[in-house]
Amino acid sequence: MHFGFESNHVIMHRQLTFLLALAAFVASISACSSTSYEFEYLYEGLPFEMAKVQRPVIPARTVCLSDYGAVADGVTLNTEAFAKAIQELSDKGGGHLNVPAGIWRTGPITLLSGIDLHLEDNAIILFDSDRSLYPVIDTSRVLTLVGASPPSMPLARRTSPSPAAAS
Repeated sequence: MHFGFESNHVIMHRQLTFLLALAAFVASISACSSTSYEFEYLYEGLPFEMAKVQRPVIPARTVCLSDYGAVADGVTLNTEAFAKAIQELSDKGGGHLNVPAGIWRTGPITLLSGIDLHLEDNAIILFDSDRSLYPVIDTSRVLTLVGASPPSMPLARRTSPSPAAAS
């Protein structure tokens, strides 16, 4: 009888070991498959449901702004060079636009999907103060394009008369 008890004990030990190993395996699989969302805390307590934003994936391709005719003198307007470099990256699926050291004067920069800017040390992007370079964007149209409702009342633009017109 004593031998039978040891035999049952060994069998129970093997079964318990197997069950523990199986439980550990299942736990490790579920831990690997349930990835936590790094920005979850930003969505806590929102009064509405909002799609979770994912970190963009930027391809490893890199182009240099100066290769598109840009001049880092703080005087030359480099808007066209930025646009050309961004468009080329976009045509190839995205990548990094490298901005070398210097002062790069420009008008508006429109980044496209899959593209980011990398500024080297001592690189400055100086946006020109000439307002005519920056087109007015009809935000009600933009909101409609992305599926949001425009405000119920259109926004009015108030302009003051120039001093010459007032006299």
